[in-house]
Amino acid sequence: MVLRAIRLTACTAAVACIALAVDVSSAAQPNAPQRVQELVRELTSSSAASRRDAAIALGRLGAPDSSTIEALASVLEDELPEVRSAAASALGRIGAAAASAVANLTVALGDTDASVRSDAIYALGEIGSDAAPAVPELIRALRDDREDVRRNAAFALV
Repeated sequence: MVLRAIRLTACTAAVACIALAVDVSSAAQPNAPQRVQELVRELTSSSAASRRDAAIALGRLGAPDSSTIEALASVLEDELPEVRSAAASALGRIGAAAASAVANLTVALGDTDASVRSDAIYALGEIGSDAAPAVPELIRALRDDREDVRRNAAFALV
């Protein structure tokens, strides 16, 4: 009887947690467009950490509108590699919806920083068939000095 009561309590707690998660996520939805706009503005902040964190957060939000993709694509030209890398990674997390950034990501394959190149390759792979114009550069990346860049290029091409 005690075991049954523990199971019942655990099930009740799990249901309560699920209900709370649904309630929190639905409550956050009305402010989502405003939050996206705030994050897009942060992409031009004077603080590198703010630009990097905004790019990361935009990647986690899912499929944004075209102006958000454009803003992230422009960050691929940031002066700091950790910010460029975060933007490339965010575009990769967005996936196929970031297809309009293929040209910018292809340019990023020539970046001097290996992590930027690697993240740009990852993004192109996640975009999928719409990244076909980048295939010649991805093939060149198979000869990169860095193993992680070569590995990501191989995965992106399959």
